[in-house]
Amino acid sequence: MARITKTSIRAIMERVDIADVVGAYVSLRRCGSLLRGLSPFNEERTPSFFVNPDRRIFKCYSSGHGGDAIAFLRIKEQMSFPEAVEFLAGRYGLPLEFEDGHGEEGSTARGTLLAIHERVGKFFRDSFFAATTQGHCARLYWTAARKFSLDCAERCGIGLALTDWRGSLEELRRCYGDEALVESGLFLRPRGDGDRILPRFRGRLMFPIHDGLGRIVAFSGRLLDGLGRQPAEAAKYVNSPETDIFHKGSTFFGLCRAKEAAKDGNPFVLTEGPLDCIRCWECGLNTAIAAQGTAVTAQHMAILRRHAVELHCLMDGDGAGHAAALRLIPHALKAAMAVHFLQIPGAKDPDEYFLENGAEAMASLLDSALSPIDLLIESHLPNCADMSSGHRQRGLREILAVIGAAESRTAEIELVGELSKKTAIQMEALREDYLRWSPMEKLIDAEKAPRQAPPTKAGEYLLWLFLRSGEVRPKLCELILPEWIDGTDCGERLLNHFIGEYLNGVDVSEAMGGLIEEDSNYVCGLLFTGGEECEDAGEDCLSRCVALLHGRYVRKQLAALVGDGSGEASAKRAELQGELRRAMMAPMAQAQ
Repeated sequence: MARITKTSIRAIMERVDIADVVGAYVSLRRCGSLLRGLSPFNEERTPSFFVNPDRRIFKCYSSGHGGDAIAFLRIKEQMSFPEAVEFLAGRYGLPLEFEDGHGEEGSTARGTLLAIHERVGKFFRDSFFAATTQGHCARLYWTAARKFSLDCAERCGIGLALTDWRGSLEELRRCYGDEALVESGLFLRPRGDGDRILPRFRGRLMFPIHDGLGRIVAFSGRLLDGLGRQPAEAAKYVNSPETDIFHKGSTFFGLCRAKEAAKDGNPFVLTEGPLDCIRCWECGLNTAIAAQGTAVTAQHMAILRRHAVELHCLMDGDGAGHAAALRLIPHALKAAMAVHFLQIPGAKDPDEYFLENGAEAMASLLDSALSPIDLLIESHLPNCADMSSGHRQRGLREILAVIGAAESRTAEIELVGELSKKTAIQMEALREDYLRWSPMEKLIDAEKAPRQAPPTKAGEYLLWLFLRSGEVRPKLCELILPEWIDGTDCGERLLNHFIGEYLNGVDVSEAMGGLIEEDSNYVCGLLFTGGEECEDAGEDCLSRCVALLHGRYVRKQLAALVGDGSGEASAKRAELQGELRRAMMAPMAQAQ
């Protein structure tokens, strides 16, 4: 197999703009002499990914990855070294030299799949513009029925899957083989007929779906009437299946184009289908994108968050669109995306609405946009004041569980505040319910589990009291000194955290925002621990636990003085022994 010469690789790397390559995935902002953005490898809210344009290298501190443009493509796109070099050469129009004097094709399976999609995409485009009966039918549908121009079709790569494309199929089989064609997802092998393959798309208007580098990785096909006989059960839309180069949960139609427009701080506009998306583009809404179907995943939102912080959701007004919007909310909150739901009047889809009203109508949609809390209230508390107590409680639990998905504690507090304002439920009551029901969605799971026995360790018990009782918090802050805390004990360490936050004016709900996942799980478990009998023990039990912490601290100091016969050490020992007696006597006096 021919190898690319070192001279050729060096020439390519001298020409490559790494910011341009990385910019296909990350929205970069100037930071001194560097460029900074969110990691394309991990989900994060604080940018830790840096590009040095002068040295043509990147460094991601959240994942540890670093290197040049070739290294970036190998990590992000799982390209081989030759694939990455060949891609960059093609992108920048540079010739490649090989050690044996000629190039190589189809170096890997992924490269073969990409080549198949590119070739089939050209076949679709040629079929759409061909002077044939089917081509004329497709163009008539595009221009007369959908009111788009042929220039628009050319810009968007619109194509036509013929009802019969046996000649082209045979050519593809000779070039790539049946196995590769089936693996591409564009062809099917009928059951019981191992030597025959059929096109997945026939008699359909075709929309190419691109990856972050602008390569065709899949297609979406809309059924066209009048192109031969179609099965009665044929779906209106058919999309490519998952393949090695296409994953529905991380791909948007139009993202490669839209993210360029989002660089200026414009919000993304999410639509349901390719035609809605293209109509938005034609109206000047260049940040429009479309999910594959109605399912938007957490990975989808994390990808959008790398390029913008705001999302306008233009979902259809039917039940499926409403349900999809509700499923999107927790993913948006987790990704720290500000999302607004735009309701199109008259149950029209975005294509029809913007065709009639133009991009100017976007302003009126934004004026009446719903926030995530608006949509949650509409779904779970439609008549809050008139609902029974049980139904209202159930609705509140549903909403607070969604709010718990937010990564930012500040965002959670703001959302609870908005919920309080719009339902006329007291803020303090909602915050207490939120603390008990739904911090980071773990309280709901903890509540479903069997109630545990009350804590037995002193530090854990004091933490348990601190979390459950607002009255005991100032007393514990006064009694317990930081040096008494054993930093290796989880309960004591977290008790120290909450006391410190409380003294700084931060309540329990907000203080949970600073915890790692393991500590959050621990605290949530304590919040649903039973044992009212321990609460009834009151001052006696509290004093004994405080005394245990104090006494352990004093004993450690005494142990450190063992073997020291100096007068100063003797005086210190006497002082500590007196302090230990007083610590141990305090609970007894309290009991009397």
